[in-house]
Amino acid sequence: MILRAIVDILVRMALVKWRLPHLRWTTPPVALLFVKSFYPIVPYLLLSFLGCTRPKPEGTGWQERLLDKIPDGVQASGTTCSSDGKRAAYVAWEKDKWYAVVDGKRGPSFAFITDFQMSADWNRVAYCANRGGELRSGPARVTGGSWFTVVDGHEGEAFDGVGSLCLNPGGTHLAYAAKRENKWFAVLDGKPINPQDEVRDIALSADGRAIAYSAHESLPHDDQAKLYGNKWFVVARGKKGERFDYVADLILSPDGKTVAYAAATDVEADASGNIKHGRFFVVVGEEKGEEFDYVGRLSFSADGKIVAYIARKAGKAFIVSGKTRLRDEEWVGHWPVFSPDGKSVAYTAMKKGQWTVALDGRENGSFRGISSNPIFSPDGKVLTFIAEEGGKEFVVVGDKKGPEFDQAFMPVFSANGAQVGYGARLGSDLWWKVISLH
Repeated sequence: MILRAIVDILVRMALVKWRLPHLRWTTPPVALLFVKSFYPIVPYLLLSFLGCTRPKPEGTGWQERLLDKIPDGVQASGTTCSSDGKRAAYVAWEKDKWYAVVDGKRGPSFAFITDFQMSADWNRVAYCANRGGELRSGPARVTGGSWFTVVDGHEGEAFDGVGSLCLNPGGTHLAYAAKRENKWFAVLDGKPINPQDEVRDIALSADGRAIAYSAHESLPHDDQAKLYGNKWFVVARGKKGERFDYVADLILSPDGKTVAYAAATDVEADASGNIKHGRFFVVVGEEKGEEFDYVGRLSFSADGKIVAYIARKAGKAFIVSGKTRLRDEEWVGHWPVFSPDGKSVAYTAMKKGQWTVALDGRENGSFRGISSNPIFSPDGKVLTFIAEEGGKEFVVVGDKKGPEFDQAFMPVFSANGAQVGYGARLGSDLWWKVISLH
């Protein structure tokens, strides 16, 4: 009765609005008889007419879709997709030729392609390429030919070698290492920086204005064949840092003001250059950390105040966050990841031959393998990552397992944390897949 009374009032209001007062409720026309027969839905129709419809639930914006199809006879690597699930790209190898494919469009062919990457907005694509070289197995995959960068399809200056390509998220600045006449140097936006015996581990700040890189140079009377021996240092803001036997895994804080890297002294290596032992530590700014048997895979917190990294000592592997050593593990895998508030660190760890994601002393699942860093939801309450079982990959969100694919890549939370989108390959098809949390 109450609902019918409300309908009566709303209908009378509508009649007044439409200037039809002569239509009386006691002798309704056919249209009003129809309305009264279906009065349970009339309020929703009228509210819709008045612009008061119920808002669409958050997190329903992403839709699954087929992004691309890899042609027959083509081997794809470096597969990636945009964070909005609308675009896909990969490096293709076909009949001894390499080329990039973006949005289904094939780029020029080369002898080899490496360091393939996109800007965050996908407006720029960049990679290193070789023309005229010979592809081989082993550390030196390509011999001979000329090397150069390719940015948005345009080839850069040719060198004897290029590598360590780094594109800032906005795609406004590009840096890389280049070799000419047995000397290496960093190149920032086409401008070379002081030559060294070797340059690697280039890092750019988010705005692309700050650059840091590791380098080594021989001292007088040095044995040129000796890779280690107080030759390595970091260059940040144009200033050389302290020399060490070993430098690696260089990163910049989000604001570009602080550099961090792994370093070592008293390094001993075999004839092939493989390190047998040394005293390893992390350097943040100019401050050296505690010594371990190994350190690596550094990560900054979002505010740039804390560095977390993998360390090993006395046969144990663990994460160090700031100056705090977390629990011992059989082995630690990918880079540690800070929660948005910087209070927690998630990482992959091995336990009894299986891999899990550890967070605050808790374990998330047990898998044959984990092939990505864990990723926090915007509120820091949920983790997602890519796991592997039986040769198939799938995305895990919290305690929810997604469907299996030949390959999964690039999981990302929606801005409100209600969905996780990711790329997936099933056979030759490249898909954008979505998992809803609610």
